[in-house]
Amino acid sequence: MSCQKCKTQPVYEFTNKSRLCKKCFAGYFEKKILKTIRKYEMSLSSIAGGENDVRHKILEIISNKIKTNRKSKNSAGIKNLDDFSAEIISGIMAKNIPALKKLLPKTKTWGFPLYFTSDKEIMLYAGLKGIKGSIKRKENKMQKEINILFGELEKNDRDVRHAVVNAVMKAL
Repeated sequence: MSCQKCKTQPVYEFTNKSRLCKKCFAGYFEKKILKTIRKYEMSLSSIAGGENDVRHKILEIISNKIKTNRKSKNSAGIKNLDDFSAEIISGIMAKNIPALKKLLPKTKTWGFPLYFTSDKEIMLYAGLKGIKGSIKRKENKMQKEINILFGELEKNDRDVRHAVVNAVMKAL
């Protein structure tokens, strides 16, 4: 089995069994983030959160590659799919449905370019690009347990986190 685009050795496999090599995955990853930035009219002129976090480093690299909406007053946050999916389930369990609006890709003051990217994708991209660091996350006890649950669910369905955020986006 080889990369679906260039027929070289794959490094990533989607749930539909298509595969991408290093170069094609890096392009896919960057396009995915750029699509989120464009769709939600985000800016990368101000990146907030964990300068030592690999996610912050990735957003800095991407901000140097593109021109974004400089007029936007939103700061770019470093949270990603794994953060939001756990926070959404935590909010639902706490019966705090109104707070879910703060967990969308863009709010009045924040934009989250990594909203649809998983920890796995982020760390693979970082490794391929030689970006040092790790994902530093502050989790409460419930969120840690939810992430453990997601880990188990992802063994059977790697898209379960996407399903959670997509359902909330449709509902709100």
